[in-house]
Amino acid sequence: MTPKGARTIAEELGNNSYIGKISFSGFGENLLNPQFVSIIKEFRFNCPQATIECNTNGDKLDEDYIHALYRAGLDLLYINLYDGIEQMEHFESMLTNIREDQYKFRMHWGDFEKHGLILNNRSGVMDWIGIEDSDIESLKGKPCHYPFYKMFVDWNGDVLFCSNDWGKEHVVGNLMQSTLHEVWFSKPMNKIRKRLMKGDRSHSPCNKCSVDGSLFGKPSFDLIKDYYDK
Repeated sequence: MTPKGARTIAEELGNNSYIGKISFSGFGENLLNPQFVSIIKEFRFNCPQATIECNTNGDKLDEDYIHALYRAGLDLLYINLYDGIEQMEHFESMLTNIREDQYKFRMHWGDFEKHGLILNNRSGVMDWIGIEDSDIESLKGKPCHYPFYKMFVDWNGDVLFCSNDWGKEHVVGNLMQSTLHEVWFSKPMNKIRKRLMKGDRSHSPCNKCSVDGSLFGKPSFDLIKDYYDK
């Protein structure tokens, strides 16, 4: 994404007085974008009350970059550790002047549940991590809240119906071409939501997904359900 593209989205969020969360994560590594600091600035300028987060593997981090991110308006930095506990010391030395509530480490090795992580198959894309068919079958009939409380925006402005749609099967709009409201309540998005409201996961990729989408987002689910029911 470019700063210009970020500005298009950020300005519309600002015009709607957005105070929620803006999380840079998903496909790829944020810090490989040479304009990432400028992108953070666009969102902070237009959304002064929003919480801005960034997920990174930390490979591009140094003290100067870390301070540039926070000066630009970043609130919280998540550093994903994949190799082992020894990585923490390396990053902690860079973060000595950063408040502890401004960063978190996420451990991605060993006992995942011990570290508070729940493995999922990314809607069937990752079929090698030991997810059983019974895990997917057990979710049939349960509603999923993901498309009700979270908008997933790709680098080019494409909006996927769900952050777990790693195969990018359903692009429901593009924020460089349509407004947030138009995409959020687009025909494809409405159709998918109404299925999931009834616990209908028969369509792809939901029929291959191992995520229990009812753990978070219930307030947003209820609000949009009421909107549809009127």
